Amino acid sequence: MLAKEAVKKYQLLSGKVTSVEYSGQGYQENQLGDKKNTEISFQVRSDQGEVVQISFSRYNKELLMLGYNSWVKEVELQEKRIEQELQVLNKDVIITEEQR
Repeated sequence: MLAKEAVKKYQLLSGKVTSVEYSGQGYQENQLGDKKNTEISFQVRSDQGEVVQISFSRYNKELLMLGYNSWVKEVELQEKRIEQELQVLNKDVIITEEQR
C-alpha cells in the first residue's frame, strides 16, 4: 500500500507499522483557483503508539501532506471535546411536534 510504503521509506514513524486506515478524501486548488488536485488521506499507526496522517494525489500518487504524531493526537483530542459538548447540548434540546 502506498501509505505504508511512504512511511517506511521516509521513516515517519518509529517501530513497526500496525495499521493503515482510510481517513478521507477531498481536493486542493492553487491560489488562483485554476488547478485542482483530488487527494486521499490515511492514518498510519505504529506499535510504539505513534500515528501519522498522510495525503496523496489521486492523479499521480504524489505526497501532498503529512500530519505528525503530536498534530494528529491534538486533532483527535479536539474532536472528542467537540463530540462531548454536542452530546451535552443535544440532551437539552427537546423537539415537539409543533416545532417540526
